[in-house]
Amino acid sequence: MKPKKHQGKKDFKYSKKYLDYKRQKKNKYLKKKRVIKKLKLRLFLLIIIVLFSGFMGKKLLNMYKDFTTPIPNESVTTTKNFSKYSKFTVTIDPGHGGYDVGTSTIDGMMHEKEITLKIGLEVKRLLEEKGVNVIMTRTSDNVSWPSNNKKDLRARVKISNDSNSDAFVSIHCNANENTAHNGMEGWIRFPNTQSEKLAKNIINKLSSYNYTKNRGIKNESIKSLAVLTLNNSTATLIELGFLSNSSDAKFLTSKEGQAKSAKGISEGVLEYLSNKD
Repeated sequence: MKPKKHQGKKDFKYSKKYLDYKRQKKNKYLKKKRVIKKLKLRLFLLIIIVLFSGFMGKKLLNMYKDFTTPIPNESVTTTKNFSKYSKFTVTIDPGHGGYDVGTSTIDGMMHEKEITLKIGLEVKRLLEEKGVNVIMTRTSDNVSWPSNNKKDLRARVKISNDSNSDAFVSIHCNANENTAHNGMEGWIRFPNTQSEKLAKNIINKLSSYNYTKNRGIKNESIKSLAVLTLNNSTATLIELGFLSNSSDAKFLTSKEGQAKSAKGISEGVLEYLSNKD
């Protein structure tokens, strides 16, 4: 067996050049790979930007369309209704208040003055939504008049007369020693008047909720009421039900019952105003 020849100086140099060549080739490959990777990343970002721009473009286009689209007919109708009622002034009188609690539920937990105020304020909100100018005789339990029944009633009427109201609605709850008594009723001065039309409209709207019986419209031939007798406007006093009756009281002390009562009163007033001219 022949012994291996020792590599010469020439072979060693060749070998080093070869390795350098391989290293340079590898570096070029890695550099090329990094460039391709960067190009792919840039291409990906470009695609994202294009897609996002398209999405935003559509969104901006839709916003422009919404902005330039004419207002629907319903809105025009609402505006007409608003102007239709804006010429009217209505005084809402939540019965009792302050020193005068009115009647109360059998357990004494709820007073008439609290119920009438809640309903009265909701009536105000509903009427004002339609453009009616609403005057309140009171908006809280702090009343502006002295603790005197006659002065109290005269002060309420004065508020209505001073505002030259087209309609006056006094809101009350009833009571009776006989707890079986129930029902709603409207009070006016005289029959066959504008006041009777107003009262009937309100009572009919309230009757549609079937929470108690309809006791009809009563006038001063039965009993005289100062808020009606001294009033210059079309006026009615509405008794929503008997707090002494458990069924009526349950309805009138509930949020649902108070909301329905307010809706019935406001709809009755609006119907009257619609047919006033």
